[in-house]
Amino acid sequence: MRAVLGRKERRTAGRLAAVVSSLFVLGWAATGFAAAHATVVSVAPAYGTTVVSGEKGDVTIHFDEAVTVADTGLAVLDRDGNRVETPRPTYRDSDHTIATTLPAALPDGTYLISWAILSADGHTVGGSSVFGLGVPPDTTLSKPTPDPLRGALDTMTRLLHALTYLGVVAAVGLPLVVAWCSARRSHAPHDGSGVHAAAVGQRRAVRLSTTGRPPLPPTESRIVRAGHVAVAAPRFLSLIATRRGAEPSRPTLRASPAQGASGEVGAATGSLARVGASTVAITSLAVLLLLPARLGGAASWVESASWTAAFTSNAGIAALLGLTGAAVTLLARPVVLETSAITPRNLAWRAGAALTVLGTALAGHASAASDFGLTLVSATVHVTAMALWGGGLLAVVAIWRGPERASALRQFTPIAVGAVIALAITGTIQAVPAITPLDALWTTAWGQLLLAKLALVAVTLALAAVLRHRARRSEYPGRLLIAETATLSVIVLLSALLAGAVPARDAYDPPLHATLNLGDAQADVTVDGMAAGDQTVAVHVRRDDAPIEIRSLTGKLAKEDDTLPQNLDFRRVTPKDRGPDYFVADLRAARGDWRLALTVTFDQTTAYAASTPYRVW
Repeated sequence: MRAVLGRKERRTAGRLAAVVSSLFVLGWAATGFAAAHATVVSVAPAYGTTVVSGEKGDVTIHFDEAVTVADTGLAVLDRDGNRVETPRPTYRDSDHTIATTLPAALPDGTYLISWAILSADGHTVGGSSVFGLGVPPDTTLSKPTPDPLRGALDTMTRLLHALTYLGVVAAVGLPLVVAWCSARRSHAPHDGSGVHAAAVGQRRAVRLSTTGRPPLPPTESRIVRAGHVAVAAPRFLSLIATRRGAEPSRPTLRASPAQGASGEVGAATGSLARVGASTVAITSLAVLLLLPARLGGAASWVESASWTAAFTSNAGIAALLGLTGAAVTLLARPVVLETSAITPRNLAWRAGAALTVLGTALAGHASAASDFGLTLVSATVHVTAMALWGGGLLAVVAIWRGPERASALRQFTPIAVGAVIALAITGTIQAVPAITPLDALWTTAWGQLLLAKLALVAVTLALAAVLRHRARRSEYPGRLLIAETATLSVIVLLSALLAGAVPARDAYDPPLHATLNLGDAQADVTVDGMAAGDQTVAVHVRRDDAPIEIRSLTGKLAKEDDTLPQNLDFRRVTPKDRGPDYFVADLRAARGDWRLALTVTFDQTTAYAASTPYRVW
C-alpha cells in the first residue's frame, strides 16, 4: 500500500517545485537571445559575380565550422523563385563545406543560392547569395522568406535546453551532494543531523520501520539512494569518493525522531531527483524529434535521409547521450547511499550520470570549438560544478526548518567552495575566447548575459558568506537561504541561455562610418553592421560649397593583399529632400581585414579613386 506524502513533505516539495516553475517562465521569456553560430567564409559563385556560360561548375558554401545539411537544405532558384534541379548536397573539407552541381542546360540569367544548415553547436543558419549566368546579376532580387516553423522550433529548442540544465541540477547534483555528505559521516555515529539524515530518511523508505509510520514508496526515493558516484571530470569529482576498504554500513531498523523528519525531507528530495532525471530525458527526446524539421522543414519529418542527418549531427549525438544517461539513472535503482560496495546498479547510475553531464556539455559551444578536447572537458566540469552547487542548495533548502540545518551547511561548504573554484576556472576558459573584441562584452546580448551572470555570482557568494557566518552563531536567516537559492537558480538559467546565445565574437556588429577625399569632394561611407554575412554599403558623395554632378560610382572589395576581389554594383538612390548623389550596393563578406575601393567619375575628364580599411567581424 502506497503511503501519502505528509504535510511537511508536500510543503518542501512545493517550495522546490516553485523555483523550477518560476525558472520555466523566465526561460520562455528569455529565449529570444539565442541565434545561429556558424559563419559563412566563402560562397562560389561569389555574390554579384557573373559566370561565363559553359563554365558553370559547382556551387559551394564554406563555413567556419562543421555543419549538417538536409537534402533540401541547399537550393538554387531562378529569379521567379522556381527551384533548379540539382544533385543531393555533398560534404567537403571535414564537413565545413557543402556543395552541389549546376545542371549543364541551365539558361542564362540571374540565380539565387539559398541554404539552411545546422551548425555544430545545434543552431540553424540560413542565407542566400546572388550570381549571374552569362549576364550581370540583378542584386535586388528578393531573398527567400524564412520558414516560420523553423524559427518556432529553434525557440522551442532553446527553451528545452534551459530546462535540461535545471533537470541536471536535480537529477545529478542533488544525489551527488547527498552521497558526499553521507560518505563524510560514514565513520561517525549517525546522529540524524544534516544532509546525512536525509539519506537515512531515504533508507527508511525501503526498509522495515518500527516507528508505526507507513513506509514511503520506493519510487519516491530511488534516485537519491544512488551511492557514491562520479561523473565526468574525475579530478573535480574526486570529492565524492569514499574511503576504500570501509565496511558497508548496516541500515538501522529504527530511526530517531530527527531521522523521521529527515525521512519526509528525503522523500521530497528523492521525488525532485526523479523529476529532474525525467525532465532531462523528456527534453532530450524532444530536441531529437525536432531536429529533422529544423533541418529541412515539416516535410523532413517523413524523410529518412533527414532523420539520418539529424541523428548523426553533433546536436543529435548530444541529445542521444542526454536521453540515454537520464534513462539509465531512472532505471538503475542503485543501493542505499551508505553502502560503499561497488554494485552493478551503482556502476550503472554512475555511467548514466556521466552521460547526462556529457550530453549537456556537448549541446553547448564545445561542439564548435577549434580546440574541441579542451573545451569539452572544460564544459563538462562547468556543468558538473553547476549541478553540485545547485544540488547542494536544494538539499539545504529541503531541511532548512529542521534542527540539523547548521550541520547541513557545514557539510555543504566544501562542496560549494570546490564548485565555485571549478566554475571560475572553467568559466574563464570558455568566456575569454568568445569575447573579441572587448567592446563586445557590453554591446552584445551574450556579453550582457555574461555580465549579469557574474554579478549574480558575486551576490550569491556574498549571501552564502553571511548565511554561513550566522549559522555558526546558531542564527538561521531563512530568507537569506531562499535568496541564495533564487539567485543560484537564475545563474543556472543564465548558463543555459549563454550556451544557446550567439557568442560575443559572432554577434559583434558595429557600424562603419568613413569619409574619403575625392579632390574637392568627399564620399561618406556608411554600413549599418559590419558582422560577417550580407551587408549594404551606402555612399553619399558631396561638395560643401557647391552642387555636384556624378556620372558614375564603381567599387571593389578585396582582401588587404588584393585577393578575393568582389566588384560592387552601386545603384543610385534618391532619398526624399536630397539630391541624386546617394548610392548603395549589396555585398557578402567573410570575417577578416578587407579594403573597400571607390572610383567616382564626375565628367569625361575628371575621376577620383580612394579606399578605406574594411574590417568585417
